[in-house]
Amino acid sequence: MNEEIDDFANDKEIQRLRKIRQEHDELIEECMAILIKEFSLEAALCTDIQSFFIYKSIESPEVIESFKSSTGHFDLEIYQVEYNWSSRVGRTNSSGTEQCFLGLLTLRKQYPHTCVFKETLQTIITDWFNNQDVDFREQKKFSRRFHVISQDRQKLEILLFNRPLDELAGFPEMEVELKDNQCLFKISGNPMSLNETKQFIHLAKKLPAILS
Repeated sequence: MNEEIDDFANDKEIQRLRKIRQEHDELIEECMAILIKEFSLEAALCTDIQSFFIYKSIESPEVIESFKSSTGHFDLEIYQVEYNWSSRVGRTNSSGTEQCFLGLLTLRKQYPHTCVFKETLQTIITDWFNNQDVDFREQKKFSRRFHVISQDRQKLEILLFNRPLDELAGFPEMEVELKDNQCLFKISGNPMSLNETKQFIHLAKKLPAILS
């Protein structure tokens, strides 16, 4: 009986890296299993999302798997996306690949092309000079947290009038893009984790209740 020989069995660094990779793969499988169970997901050929700014903003994105909800409560597609990352600390450069989830909702309303993202000093200054931001004064938590740019400011304000946008302040890192009757979203720019997955689920349920 031939047994496969591991040439690196005594290499502690190789074994350490293998263990990290195995734990990472198991985490991704666990996160995916949670989503599949929560939304009764089925593997599917889903909508092309490459035209969305959120997708384009990810470094070298690649859709690994795509799923569609079969619950019937609302139309939801979920994409498991792999992307590249790089960072520099001092003189040390690091790089690798990670994965995240993107969600795509099909809504009953038609929205002008609109982007919602985290408020930063840069966006505040840009808004001050260009007056691009759509400000929802009655939803103060939302307005303080997020920057909103829309192709049709007036139409967006009408569509979202009196909607509980402040409830989205609980997802401070989220990014949302509305285009016609579609809404692409992600919970943050962080890699996949159990906490990210749970927050993604909450956001996926919250958005259709607010936007539909």
